[in-house]
Amino acid sequence: PSGTVYKNPELDTWKTLLAGEEVEAVIASIRSYLETVRKNEMITRQFLLSLRTDVTQMVYVWLSEMGIYANALFSDKESENYMLGAVNGFNEMMEYVENLIRKAVGYKLYITKEDSVADQICTYIDSHFREEIHRDELAELVYLNTDYMSRMFKKEKGVSISNYILQKRVDEAKKLLCGSSLPINTVSLHIGYSNFSYFTKMFKENTGLTPLEYRRKFGEGVRI
Repeated sequence: PSGTVYKNPELDTWKTLLAGEEVEAVIASIRSYLETVRKNEMITRQFLLSLRTDVTQMVYVWLSEMGIYANALFSDKESENYMLGAVNGFNEMMEYVENLIRKAVGYKLYITKEDSVADQICTYIDSHFREEIHRDELAELVYLNTDYMSRMFKKEKGVSISNYILQKRVDEAKKLLCGSSLPINTVSLHIGYSNFSYFTKMFKENTGLTPLEYRRKFGEGVRI
C-alpha cells in the first residue's frame, strides 16, 4: 500500500482540549487517532511529518496567544531530538507529542503562579544590576514577549522593571557611599553608570541629595 493520505478531523477537538489545559485528554486523543490510523492503513513518514506540523503549530499558536515565546521554550537539545525523531514511527511521534504538550501546559501553569516570573526576573536583576540589562534579555530568560513580561512584572511587584533596576543601583550606591571610602566616580562605575554626571543626577532625583551630600550626611567615619 502507498500509505495514508493525511487528513485530520480531530484537530479542533485537540485545540479545545489544549485550551482547557486537559493534558492527559489531548495526549490520549492524539494517541487514539494515531492508533486508529495505524490499524486501518500504513503510517508513512510524510503522514507523520504532516501530523507533527499540525500539532506543533497548534501548540505554538496557543502559547503565542499568551505572549510565550514557543521557539525559545523548545530550543533545548532534548526538545529538538524529540521533534526530529517524531517522523520515525508511532512511538517516537507519541514521545514528541507528550513532551510538547506537557512542557507547554506546564510552563503556562508556572508563569500564572503568583510572583513566579517576577521573582525569576528579580533574582536575575539582583545578580546583574551592575551590568547593562535589556528588556529583550529578560524576556528571553522567561520565554515571554517584552510587553507581556513588563505588564506582568509591574502587576506583581508594583514597580516597572526599569525602576526596580534603578532602585537596586541606588540602594547599592548608598551602601558604598556610607560604608566605604571609594571615590564617588568609582561608586558610579561599580553600580553600572559610566557617566558620572548621569549617576549624580539620578541619585539626587531619588534621594534628594547628591552622592557627596549623602556621604557627608550619613557616612560616619568615611573620609571624603
